This record gives sequence, C-alpha cells and structure tokens, in this order.
Amino acid sequence: MPIHYNFTKLKDSIESNASSAVKKTGEFIEISKLNLDISCEEKKIDVLYAKIGKKIYAQYMKDRFVNNNFIKYCKEIDEIKYKISSIEKKILKVQNKKICPLCGNELTKNAVYCEHCGFKQKTRKKS
Repeated sequence: MPIHYNFTKLKDSIESNASSAVKKTGEFIEISKLNLDISCEEKKIDVLYAKIGKKIYAQYMKDRFVNNNFIKYCKEIDEIKYKISSIEKKILKVQNKKICPLCGNELTKNAVYCEHCGFKQKTRKKS
C-alpha cells in the first residue's frame, strides 16, 4: 500500500474522531445546561416547600388549627429550637456575656444598663 493511502486513511480517521468528539462535547454541554436548569427549578420548589413549612409552623405557634400530620414536625422544631437556645446560653457563659431582656442585645455579664436601649439590668447579689 502506498504511504499516501495510509496517510489519507489516518487523516480521515482523525477527522471523523475529532468530529465525533466535538459532537459529543456539544451534547455534553447542552445536557449539562439542561441539568443545571432542572437543578435551578428544583431549588425553587425547595424554597416553596420551606415557605409552606414556615406558614404551618407559624400557625402552630399561634395555636391555630394545624393538621395532626404536621404537629409531630412542629414539636420536633420546638425541641431543636430549645437545644439551640441552650447552646447559645452556653456560648454566652463562655464569653462572660448576657442578653438584654428588653432588646436582645449582647452585654457583658456585669453590665448595669444595656448599651443599646438603656434598660436597667438585673444584678445578682453576691452571697
């Protein structure tokens, strides 16, 4: 076989494979874009689910009617919020701070007045 024939065959094979690779790359990019579109739409659904859940929990907190199927989840949220509150109190203790009962501002533990709202703080008498 002449060398020219082998080079032509090699050239045709390279062109065919390159064309195929370009096509597959284009398909991959298009599929990736479409999957990203799906992901964005799914995130929108998740946001709406969260909004529904927040509305149900707000109703539960106001002692309105809440479907019995949701009360279990609302109580779980209550338990988690209690745990978070306990952890936040531990952090304040480590930082030697307290929270103003009027405005919620963080204060040093021995503050007499709130720096934010001026509310007089309860002071503990030393025994």
